[in-house]
Amino acid sequence: MATTKDTSVNNGNPAETQDLGEQLQLLSPSDEAQPGNERNRCSEGGQNDPSGETSNTLGSSCCKNISVSTMVQKHPLAVTRVLVFLVLLILILIIALIIVALRHEQGCRPEHPHVPSAPCDPCPGNDWIFSLGKCYFFSEEEKDWNSSKAFCLSHNSSLAKIEKERPKEKAFLKHQIGKEAFWIGLTRRNDKSWEWEDGEDARLDVIGDGSSCACLNDPKDIEASSSKCSQKHRWICISEPLKNTKAILKKDGV
Repeated sequence: MATTKDTSVNNGNPAETQDLGEQLQLLSPSDEAQPGNERNRCSEGGQNDPSGETSNTLGSSCCKNISVSTMVQKHPLAVTRVLVFLVLLILILIIALIIVALRHEQGCRPEHPHVPSAPCDPCPGNDWIFSLGKCYFFSEEEKDWNSSKAFCLSHNSSLAKIEKERPKEKAFLKHQIGKEAFWIGLTRRNDKSWEWEDGEDARLDVIGDGSSCACLNDPKDIEASSSKCSQKHRWICISEPLKNTKAILKKDGV
């Protein structure tokens, strides 16, 4: 009888053989345990959805999630470095924005205690020097007195008016002009007295009597020398700071 049972199993009909194959397939290891099945399932995810239509979005999302997860697992150090770099980059950008905001809020500030200058350029140009609340221009070329005056006027300034009572200006001029002669805004009246361009009487000592214009050539004692107006010398222009910077400079005590 046992022999007959075994024979019936081995010689069963095709339907019974198919059922046996399906049972063996169920007993085999799960697809999830097989290596590489994530990729297969990912590629299959975009084939058909329950309605029978293609679902590429689902498959793409599955692939992305698995790719990122796999990358983090395989290269944790590289991922950490990238994250640290991004954090540092964000911090640098924040600090830069804060610095720009602070500079904009501060406006013009003197940069040097002896020759104050403002980063927002209160003077007519880069070749001007901001000092003691005024803008000074010291030429490198030489012109006669009238041409020097015309140059200053074209830059909304005038030939320098030197105040003898300003010792700080005296030290500043001494440092700038050295031993060179520079035209200043001083001319002789018909009565032989000297006046500045604005008509104010000059209290500056002028050496010499034979000429009608004056140049500064001895900053040590703040003295000027008379010179022919047609003579060519360097010149000094002086002007007030630009209007939009006056209030800030005054607030800083310049």
